[in-house]
Amino acid sequence: MILRAMSPVVAAVFWICVYLGLVSAPLFLLLVGPMPPGVGLWWDLSMALGFAGLAIMGVQFALTARFRHASAPFGIDIIYYFHRLAAIIGIGLLLFHYAILRITYPDTLGALDPLQAPRHMMAGRVALVLFGILIVTSLWRKLLRIDYEHWRVAHALLATAGLILAVVHIEGVGYYTAAPWKRGLWIGYTLIWVFLIAYVRLIKPWRMLKTPYRVVEVRPERGRTWTLALAPAGLPGAAVFPLRAQANE
Repeated sequence: MILRAMSPVVAAVFWICVYLGLVSAPLFLLLVGPMPPGVGLWWDLSMALGFAGLAIMGVQFALTARFRHASAPFGIDIIYYFHRLAAIIGIGLLLFHYAILRITYPDTLGALDPLQAPRHMMAGRVALVLFGILIVTSLWRKLLRIDYEHWRVAHALLATAGLILAVVHIEGVGYYTAAPWKRGLWIGYTLIWVFLIAYVRLIKPWRMLKTPYRVVEVRPERGRTWTLALAPAGLPGAAVFPLRAQANE
């Protein structure tokens, strides 16, 4: 009720604050309580970039869930544009995290040979590769001639596998997460991500099957735009809902 009573501007500010809180909470909460001995500025910066980058990648699932109250102040198009921008920022932070360690503290990463490197380190590397593939195939899907349906399935699988491996990496390293409550924090975040994955890919599609719609008209408009008229399937004489869609290059 409170969210419905908000003006669009207030609601937008509220959801922006929620997003920033979700992204920054793991980073700041890990700084509370007993701290491991400091190694140096670049080390601490690398750790901060890693936690922040992973938090951004995890909250991506919330952006694609299309929760009605959260999406309403912005619109679906803006949400998806921000989803793409946030993914680029997230992978950028993770790449800087790895680059700083590789250049400044190479011994901590273990051997490059996957057969000799610690498993949790390999989990982090594979997660980074999967996130990279995720970004490349999303930004240049048409150029790579990847079918949308195949890309959609692969997108979900790559994102899920990448997050799981990243959490395995964090758990294996144990730096900043040795305290039980800090470990519980990341377990809680992981469970939320798993719920969002299940909601977006399983629960929501199953619920939508109960209220199918059919396309009753496709009408061309100006500026490479079409109007799609939808009506509830199986209900003759039901109201028609026009939706306007713009073609992509």
